[in-house]
Formats: sequence, structure tokens, C-alpha cells
Amino acid sequence: MDLYASNTDPAFPPELEHQIFKTAAILYPKIIPTLLCVARRILAWIEPLLYTFLRVHAAETKRAYDDALLRALASKPRDFFPNVSRQMYLTHFSWEFFGQRTPNVWSSAELERLLRMCPGITDLLFVGDLHKIPLILLLETMRPTRLAIMANITDKPLGFGLPFFQRVTHLHLFDINGDLDLGASWPQWPSVLRLPALTHFGVPCVGAGPLLLARLPRLTVLVLYIDDAAGEAEIQNMRDPRVVIASAQDFLADWDLGARGHDDVWVRAEAFISRKRKGEIQDSSYHLEPMRPEI
Repeated sequence: MDLYASNTDPAFPPELEHQIFKTAAILYPKIIPTLLCVARRILAWIEPLLYTFLRVHAAETKRAYDDALLRALASKPRDFFPNVSRQMYLTHFSWEFFGQRTPNVWSSAELERLLRMCPGITDLLFVGDLHKIPLILLLETMRPTRLAIMANITDKPLGFGLPFFQRVTHLHLFDINGDLDLGASWPQWPSVLRLPALTHFGVPCVGAGPLLLARLPRLTVLVLYIDDAAGEAEIQNMRDPRVVIASAQDFLADWDLGARGHDDVWVRAEAFISRKRKGEIQDSSYHLEPMRPEI
């Protein structure tokens, strides 16, 4: 028996059937594997959606998804991933537990192949170690417009002058070394300030707020992630409607919402600032409402 019921007659016109299945797959991505088995024509329509949003946890033992992704990298036409893949959630840590490496993790060669095959990524979240392998150089084919980095960013210069950063409009920076507030003296600020497209910036960095606001006139949103009263008092002194306060605790889940097309911190911050400029929110209010879980 053929797994794909290719000889079944469509019940609807092809255009409508295509739209129905595509909408179902987008709204309920967990059912995509089931939809792929309906018919060969459905497979052709829906399979690319499996690879639009890539999740790669390179420090963990490979899952079935990772094996399928590697097979697709080897078997698909060279233009498949550049044309299909748009969002990526990438984690990469180089560590050992009691002298033992995690078994069957992504090799450097496999990771390099994936990253070089996905130049069309526009929304990238990276969590982990940027420097154990030259990850920024492996990302050199990408030109993301939305970029979030949770990494050891204070260890070495990131190279904000590289082409990889030049189209970034929305940027989040978090340091995993425990340097929660980078401060106005961080040596890499001058490079950040020269990013030509940056309009939205999120950092756990109250101390650098005045510098960023003064030197980035094109900045429309500055999200400051703080959880203490002292930081909030500093923000009150800035008196700038572009500033909002958010909690970093929900950041990863919030990013995931945005990557799946829901209202993320940027959308909510823009709406908050717009209402504030209209006088619907008090000038002294900076706290952004928490994210709303989406199905």
C-alpha cells in the first residue's frame, strides 16, 4: 500500500485545497508530519514548512528532527534551504560533564554545513558560546534583520562591523557571563552605535541607556530588561518615550512567539509607545505588559 494516497481525487479546487492545508500547518505545526502522509501533492505543499523555522540545539544529543534535518541537507536541491528557511533558534555550548561529552551531538562540520546552507535566515536567536568555534564566521552568509544573542559577548569583540550585522534592525544582546548590566564603558558600544539599520534595541543595560538614546537618533524602541527598583529610578530620569521596561524571564518564550507570527516584545513595545505619545499612558509609566501565551 502506498503511504501517500496520490490517486485520491481532490475534494476542492487545487488552490483552495492548498490554502486549507497550508493554513492548518501554520496554525498547528505539530500536525505537519501527519499532513505529509495525506497525499503526494500535500507533501509538496507542506514539507517546506517543516524547515521554515529551524531549531538546532547543537550541544544536546541529536533528536529525530536533527537527523531528518541532516538528511534533508544532503538530499534537497541546493536552493531549497536558501528559499525556505527564515527563522532559526540555535544553541551551541562546548562543555563536558565530569569529563564526558554529551554523546551524538552536532559536529562542527555538520553545524557549518547547516549554517552555510541557510543564507536566507532573517530572524536568528543564538544562545551559547560564540568563541569556542568561530561561530560568527560560520554565520557570514546570513544577513538577518532580527537578531538576538545570549552569549559570552564580553569575552572577545563580536565584530559588529562584519556584513553579518549590517542589516540588523532589531537587536537583543544578553551576556551569559553574569555581566547583567554591560554599562556605558563597554568597549564594543562604539561598534554597536555604527550599525546602519538599527531601530529597535533590547538590553539588560540601564547604565548605557542615555548613551544609546543620544547616539542613536533613529532608534524608535529601547527595551531595558531590569528587575530592580534602582534601575527603574534611572529610567525615570531619562524621560524618553522610546524606553520601555520588560522582564528578561520571559524572553525566550517571547522570541518564540514572534518567530511564529504572534505579538512579541517589539510589537507590544511599539503599541505601548504609540499609546504613550497619544497621552493614553502616563509619561511616568514604562512597564510593558507581560506576554500573552498563544496556542
